[in-house]
Amino acid sequence: MKATLYNCSRILYSKSQNLVKSQPNLICRFIPLQTRSNRISDILHRLSLRNKIIGGYAVALSIAVGGTIAGLTLGNYYQQQASTSQDSANQQGQLLSDLQVAMLRTLPTREFVPLLKKPKEFEQHKSELPERAEKIKQLINELQRSPQTTATKDLDRLLSKDYQAAEKFYQQLEVLLNQIKPQMLQPQSSGATKKLITDFTGSPEFGAVVSSAYELTTFIKSAGEQEKEAKYALTKAEDLRNQIIPISMVLSVLFAAVLAFSTSRAIARPIEAVTQVAQLVSSSSDFTLRVPVTTSDEIGLLSISFNNLIQTIAIYIQKLSQKNQKLEQAEEALRIAHDQLESRVRERTAELAKKNQELLIEVIERKRAESQLLHLASHDALTGLPNRTLFMNSLRNAIDYSKQHSDYLFAVLFLDLDRFKFINDSLGHIFGDQVLLTIAQRLKECLRSIDVAARVGGDEFTILLGGIQDVNHVVRMTEQIQEKLALPIILDGQEVFTTVSIGIALSITDYNQPEDLLRNADIAMYRAKAQDKVRYEMFNTDMHIQAMAHLQLETALRRAIERQEFRIHYQPIVSLTTGKITGFEALVRWQHPQRGIILPEDFLPTAQETGLSILIDEWVMREACRQTQQWQERFPPKSGKLGEQALTISVNLCSSWFSQQKPLLHINQVLQETSLDIQSLKLEITESVIMENGENVTTTLNLLRNLGIKLAIDDFGTGYSSLGRLHHFPIHELKIDRSFVSGSSVDEGNLDIVETIVTLSKKIGVTVTAEGLETAEQLALLRAMKCEYGQGNFFSKPLNSSAAEALIVANHQW
Repeated sequence: MKATLYNCSRILYSKSQNLVKSQPNLICRFIPLQTRSNRISDILHRLSLRNKIIGGYAVALSIAVGGTIAGLTLGNYYQQQASTSQDSANQQGQLLSDLQVAMLRTLPTREFVPLLKKPKEFEQHKSELPERAEKIKQLINELQRSPQTTATKDLDRLLSKDYQAAEKFYQQLEVLLNQIKPQMLQPQSSGATKKLITDFTGSPEFGAVVSSAYELTTFIKSAGEQEKEAKYALTKAEDLRNQIIPISMVLSVLFAAVLAFSTSRAIARPIEAVTQVAQLVSSSSDFTLRVPVTTSDEIGLLSISFNNLIQTIAIYIQKLSQKNQKLEQAEEALRIAHDQLESRVRERTAELAKKNQELLIEVIERKRAESQLLHLASHDALTGLPNRTLFMNSLRNAIDYSKQHSDYLFAVLFLDLDRFKFINDSLGHIFGDQVLLTIAQRLKECLRSIDVAARVGGDEFTILLGGIQDVNHVVRMTEQIQEKLALPIILDGQEVFTTVSIGIALSITDYNQPEDLLRNADIAMYRAKAQDKVRYEMFNTDMHIQAMAHLQLETALRRAIERQEFRIHYQPIVSLTTGKITGFEALVRWQHPQRGIILPEDFLPTAQETGLSILIDEWVMREACRQTQQWQERFPPKSGKLGEQALTISVNLCSSWFSQQKPLLHINQVLQETSLDIQSLKLEITESVIMENGENVTTTLNLLRNLGIKLAIDDFGTGYSSLGRLHHFPIHELKIDRSFVSGSSVDEGNLDIVETIVTLSKKIGVTVTAEGLETAEQLALLRAMKCEYGQGNFFSKPLNSSAAEALIVANHQW
């Protein structure tokens, strides 16, 4: 009997343990059984007082110890799983944090800019870059091997992206640091070095590694949340372990107590009934069986508790069965999806066959269009004339033929339509295309069958005149072309006139390359356009010399920008009321290594034409603002050296400045780098810049004025600004051109103009400065007119920074 009951208890314990392993979340549902077990323990205690069976106590003790050990093992298992999850989440978060710190530590704005004044430490940090790059790669590899990273696809993709971004970042950073030479770490070269690093921080590689580093924050937070959840799960596991132990002890004592009282005939039969039901449940897995309840005493309560235990296990087994059914349903859905996928593949295969047939038809059509493409490759799509490629082939053939036949002469004409941009802007590009078609047709009418006309640009055409007799023959044909093209063009009732400038290059000069002949014709065309409209010019060697000189000047300017050969001279601006210096105008000079000081009128036109003036203006603005900020710190207002207001700096801007992207961004950057107060910067532009660029410049000037930057119209009186629109311009100051002020004596007519400008400035509420002051007489006249400020050689010529500072210290008062 004892062995049978003991086997029954083992069967029930085994079933319960299997259920717990399959459904760990359901273990908490067994907690209410503890109360029932306590009641059963109380009943068995009273039975034990009556029977006092020594053998039963021994068996009860052994089973209680075994059940307790089993419960403790189960609780330890779940505690260990929760602890492992916590350690994994903690390691994941630590690796992510280390990776983010390693990526952010090497950003130039955080580390290398402050080290520019410490060459030894700078070289030490530079040598550590490979080790830091390898550290980032090692962290990324450890994270990618982590099971949690594999389970998180977004993190896995981000780590791959970080790996590539870090690799490009360190490659570009190594290039940057190699550009920073030891001599560039000196204080006087810090601007160039800072510019390299500033440009680098604006690069895509820098932006990518910063963005990737900060994107790790989300996953670091996620790892922290997982660690908190793991800690919470560990706490729950410990609680569960503490609850499983008493439950296992109670259950063990329960069944052991039954064995202890097996010798009593009063309870033998109910215990046999429990044993039989337990065996049936074990053999048939039928949890609907119940122990008959015949009495209401302790044995009856024991049977009821046993039945409740079997019923509870049956409920959870039913739930497990329902989940298995759902799994089977999911497998069936997967099978159906697989069948649908195979059907879709068959459909796509049929579609692919159809597409292959269509592709075959397309190939046939492409072959049919090849002849058209060959024509389009050598002809202009709009006019149908030969393009540059075909024209150059024809020109090469003409050169080869002339070398074989010395009496064969030919000429190249380069044509450019005058004011064609105005036609496009005013009437639209569709109308402009119609004009080009008309021009092309008229060129064909003027030429012979042996001549070739081509369109090589937007409004540029070239003509190859073959078999010419002499220069007069070329001149007659050129004049005929100009007369033909000067005729009005009527489209949609609109009459338009256009003229053409023509450059001519003759084959008299020995040419080997067609590009040289076309280049010379182009040079002659630009000479014709510069001289006057509706002109033609014949190329000569002087034109080539001038073009080469222009090219050499452009090359020298580019090198001068690279070598920082430009200097700033400062000319004081004086208050005519107090006689004190209120500011300076920054005037650029070129310190040429062979030619010495070159004035701006000798190089600025070429710089504006080639776009280099923007770089020069940017350098002048940065250097002038830096110098002015230093002077303001040394000579603050009311220091006795200056007036009541802080020293100002005026910087000239060319028209190309407003054509660049984000001019305001550059000005803000300069002010931030130099720490100059925005109220101390004054920008000077000419009337022509405003009038030629229209609303675009006006909009930009309004934005500058809203920022607090002062604006002045330079050389006022020599341009063609509308006085009716002058008060609409967002300006603070008019600067009277020196031509109205300078000279040995002030002309009466010029005096009237100056007085009118001064009166005008007061009417529209702006200040006025007279440029070109050279004599005390001129100063007296301007003061009599109530002119506010003056500038000229009478006060001082433009000075370098040292001489200008000495002038401030001298504290002149005129």
